[in-house]
Amino acid sequence: MDQHIIIAQINRFFREKMFCDITLISNEGLEILAHKVVLASVSCVFHTMFTSQFKESDENKVTLHDMDSEVLESIVKFAYTDNVYIKSTNVEKMWMAADMYGLNYIKEVCCKFVKNNLNSKNCISFMKTSELLSNKEIYSICWSYFLNNFTKVLKSKFALKKLFEFSIDDVLKFIKLDDLVVDTEEKIFDFIIGWIRYNKIERNHMLLDLMKCVRLYLLSKEGLQRICSEPYVTNNKDTMDHLLKEITKINFDKLASNSTVGTSIIFGIGSHLKYDESRVWYMDFRSNDNLKWKPSKHLFFCPRHKDTKIVLCGNGIILAIGGLSVDGKYMNIVEELDLKSKSKHWVPTAPLNRPRRFFTVCTHEQYVYVIGGLSLNIRRCDFENVIEYYDTNSKVWTEIIKPLPTPRNLCSATIYNNHLYVFGGKNTNVLANVDYYDFEKKNWKQLDPMPIANWLMGITRIKNIVYLVGGLEGCQRVFKFDLENLKWEEMPNLHYGTNDANSSVFVKKHDLFVCVNECAELWCERLDTKARKWQMVDWVKTKLRFSSIIHLNEIDLKSYGVHLNR
Repeated sequence: MDQHIIIAQINRFFREKMFCDITLISNEGLEILAHKVVLASVSCVFHTMFTSQFKESDENKVTLHDMDSEVLESIVKFAYTDNVYIKSTNVEKMWMAADMYGLNYIKEVCCKFVKNNLNSKNCISFMKTSELLSNKEIYSICWSYFLNNFTKVLKSKFALKKLFEFSIDDVLKFIKLDDLVVDTEEKIFDFIIGWIRYNKIERNHMLLDLMKCVRLYLLSKEGLQRICSEPYVTNNKDTMDHLLKEITKINFDKLASNSTVGTSIIFGIGSHLKYDESRVWYMDFRSNDNLKWKPSKHLFFCPRHKDTKIVLCGNGIILAIGGLSVDGKYMNIVEELDLKSKSKHWVPTAPLNRPRRFFTVCTHEQYVYVIGGLSLNIRRCDFENVIEYYDTNSKVWTEIIKPLPTPRNLCSATIYNNHLYVFGGKNTNVLANVDYYDFEKKNWKQLDPMPIANWLMGITRIKNIVYLVGGLEGCQRVFKFDLENLKWEEMPNLHYGTNDANSSVFVKKHDLFVCVNECAELWCERLDTKARKWQMVDWVKTKLRFSSIIHLNEIDLKSYGVHLNR
């Protein structure tokens, strides 16, 4: 008899409750008639239960005290149909039941769901479940997401309640870490007070241990004053004595500067070609002394193809998108370098859904967005309006349903406050358009245009300020745009202009720096705010063709096992 006919017959017996020899009862009292042989074929636990000396082997009714009705129905349905439906409301219960009853396929489906649907609301719950089930891979993914998105997690009432239920050891584990990403140290303090308040009778005596983890030197004077006036602190003598002792060690003249953007190392990277010298250069901003470009031996940064677009994600993954083959043809290839890995090798990953060149890229959390560009159609060169994004966790490209209102290539883009902003670019004309996509409402809106039409501009966002640097229509011009107030301001012209997008802007203390990697040259300029002009910090001829520029902070570099001499 055909196998499909046999399966169909067994399913009919189940639906019509024929020849059933076992009744499974959920912890809510739901009874489901089934066949022992079918259940034993999908679960080693059921097999043992029905064949061993356990009392269940002789009984025709079994109560599963650890399984609710929805989960029980899903598991029995899976046994007969080989189909299982996982959703956000049942994934953890299904995962735990699958682990308990040896249902490996359901476990795999649950793990895949967690990877693809991880967010600030569920990462704590998923992390705790994966720890309970000893799933190191999922736990590591959730832990990394949590550290990189701590500020967003604090905004979720559900996730915050889960955090407030952490033990003192669990809290100390993450607030001690330099890898915990926060925009202000005051958020660590506010979380500590919230955690104490959640169970103040049992936790009040733990405040001192937690406060020892707060980096007081990263706080402003106002922040320190607020902490010292907090009732939980003032009413705890040991904690207050500790704070006063530590505050006396702080240099208040430098306090404000320490509260700005963290120190960085800027990397100028060339493609990994034999005639290219295959070198990496860096400028170390951990101190203001001797700011010079220096060659680095960390050649793993170099992508394997020329003219590729590289971008660094917040989770330590660098993507190299597109590029030229040896014979000069554009390729639809994407490769990935995981800085957290020991091998640090570029490996191929899923290619773009829509092959193209001259696109722009930007990142948000674990996602990489590819915007606009020119198609790779050899018969017709079309300007693209398609936007797709890559999830560095699931390794999948997804297209945004609503395309760019105006097709273009060589534009500039950034993401802020759940909006994707796209500036300028070129199609048949050079554009001054500023458009933004609302991820929540899934629609586009147009803002007032840029002061000038421009393309191939470098772009950097620092909090709510976007810096647009150079470009083919204004190589020395620098504009900044406030994403909150939607106001433009033109800054002094650069000393040494750039008409390429490979630039990066960042703040060190009160100074604004621009670093550029272009046409086998690396240079850095600092804005003299008093004189209102840019000054050259350092310039070097590198022979780094097809170049890119990224910046990393000292904490990230150490966590990736990358060490530089000062």
